[in-house]
Amino acid sequence: MSTEAFGETLQFITKVKLDELEKRRQAYAAHASKTVADAKARGEGDPITHLAALVEGMKAWPGAWSPDMNLVDMERYLEQARRDSGFPRTILQEWIHRAEAQIGFESTRYEYARLFGNLLTDWLQDKSARTDISVPIEGESTLTPDGFEKVNRKETLEQKEKLESLIFETKEIDVSALEAYLKDLFSSKEAEEALEKLRKRIKKFSEDLRKRTIQPSEVENVIKSVLQSDVLSDDKQATLKDFLRKPTIVKELASVLNMQLSSIKSWSWPQEGVLLEPRRHLNGKTRFFLDAEILTCLLLHYLGMIWSIEFKDNLKLLQSSRVWKLPPRTLTRVDHKRRDVFFGDTERDNSIDKLRRKFKQENFFMCQLPSSFTDTADVYKEDSSDSDDDLSDVFAEPKELDDQGPLFDTPVDLKQSLLHILSADIVMNKALHGKCTIVRTDLKWFGPSLPFATIITILRFFGMSEEDVQFMQAFLSCPIVFKDDPSGLVRTRKRGVPIAYMLKHYSTAQFAKADGLFLHRIHDDFWFWDSDASRCASAWTEMQRYAALAGLTFNAEKTGSVVIGTEEFHRDLPRGDVRWGFLRMDANANGQFVIDQAMLAATTSIFSWTQAYNKYMAFVVRNCEDALLSEPGNVQCSFADALARMLEAKFGVRAAEIPRGWYLWPNAAGGLEVKDPFVDLFLVLDGYKEKTPEEILKRAQAED
Repeated sequence: MSTEAFGETLQFITKVKLDELEKRRQAYAAHASKTVADAKARGEGDPITHLAALVEGMKAWPGAWSPDMNLVDMERYLEQARRDSGFPRTILQEWIHRAEAQIGFESTRYEYARLFGNLLTDWLQDKSARTDISVPIEGESTLTPDGFEKVNRKETLEQKEKLESLIFETKEIDVSALEAYLKDLFSSKEAEEALEKLRKRIKKFSEDLRKRTIQPSEVENVIKSVLQSDVLSDDKQATLKDFLRKPTIVKELASVLNMQLSSIKSWSWPQEGVLLEPRRHLNGKTRFFLDAEILTCLLLHYLGMIWSIEFKDNLKLLQSSRVWKLPPRTLTRVDHKRRDVFFGDTERDNSIDKLRRKFKQENFFMCQLPSSFTDTADVYKEDSSDSDDDLSDVFAEPKELDDQGPLFDTPVDLKQSLLHILSADIVMNKALHGKCTIVRTDLKWFGPSLPFATIITILRFFGMSEEDVQFMQAFLSCPIVFKDDPSGLVRTRKRGVPIAYMLKHYSTAQFAKADGLFLHRIHDDFWFWDSDASRCASAWTEMQRYAALAGLTFNAEKTGSVVIGTEEFHRDLPRGDVRWGFLRMDANANGQFVIDQAMLAATTSIFSWTQAYNKYMAFVVRNCEDALLSEPGNVQCSFADALARMLEAKFGVRAAEIPRGWYLWPNAAGGLEVKDPFVDLFLVLDGYKEKTPEEILKRAQAED
């Protein structure tokens, strides 16, 4: 079922349930009012008759009552009270109050159930309004012959038009200028020798590839990787899952893939073209996927994995060599001597710089490429990361940390650790140098806009054989036919790389000239920072130069920089905010992320507001504790007040009568489930006060 059909079905089910709930609420309200009125009229001055009438009315209602109200036992005590003149009247009055309170409580439950249903309807309508702007094609049904809904919506059509304007138009670049740029990167004698070694390894790998035999275990890993990438349709994914359960079929697949690998020189796409299918994700984004035949997909994914591993291993060797430029040393000879006095020579390997380089090399350098055949995590997977509405991956609950520092096991860990490292470096640079500059940018339409000439030029430069280059050219030049295109026109791709295929190219050469500054990349987002603004400006200038040579463009809307600790702003730094979803880095708040109220205002439903608040407060607690601790009451109270005003405006309820506990009550029990960040924060407050980065640096300087 498509996302749109699922949403419509959910709305229909919700409406039916709410209509039935409203009928029961009205029926109960009438029954409860009659029961209370009759009991008061019949039992005026007689608590036994009053209570008996209440019990009789409660038993007449078909619904369930609270376990605390045992009507059978109450009738037994009533019988005793009728026969026992000494039965305490105070107990009877207490039971009357309890029965009336229970009747009123049931009325309140129905009112809150209706309020929760209205909130759910509001949320569903808000999600639908933001993604359900239908643009039907004249004379064409919105259903396929199989009964499935087509993705003929405004955003999808706009995405298709933009995609067509990119992938079917050749992007010309100055190949000789790009080659000259790459040669200049390896102009020194040591660099030339390192490059020659790399080329020899690539050449040998290419020769060995022709003799390689694909093992069944490798086929299993390829299938798992393909399933994680979502490159195939649901039906084909189900087929692959079935293959994994049958070792005999896996062996047959390995045999067929070996046959195809031996004749890779003559490989080509089918002449009738490959279907390009739009798929709408739960975050509302539409992506176009090549729906290739299963064996073709497995072969391409296998080749992509082994080439990715080979290039990553070789570039890691290059990064570890003396050719790779490291940041300038900040410690003088006197500083090193002073350090040796305190720590001794044996502690040099535990320096912050070395630990930082270890994190970068092992976890951020070419992190989007697999390190081994068993590494099937899709770090580069394009899902909700680019959506401001769905940030569950970025702001998920953190795992328990150990003494080794940040975690990098999953894409979520990687993103959170990047922000943690950035926050720590900001604090350190401010303490040691008094300032810090942060730059964040994004490649605009990177996948669809990457010129073929850029890919081929760089692969040739690093020593890929001409036969493999020709195969890469054949892979890129895919004949495409859009799904549901009535013309059935087959057009050959002239630019860009398909989504979710391992045979993609990534380049980090531009930072070899950036004075050793490290580029952190997650998806198409780039982050770098330093205490020296001029180094960041130089790096940004170099990135722009490389992008121009490679035929790439940076996204101005997602590009910006922040300078902390000084009013001076380098003229060559990019203008704009440093953002992460609804969060904006504030230079006046010492580089902490603050919520951008203007962007948050676009969220209209109360559930969406609550979801955004919960996710961002969880993030702020982990990264901006000082901001919360300075005014802990204002944050929670102001948000609750804002919700109260929205409830009154949307549903006409008297928010003053709603207990604050309802805002915190779980969704499963009918509440809003607002996260109270201070519960978690104050549990570790004592330890936090002792271990802030500022305190650690102050103690270190004091001991020095």
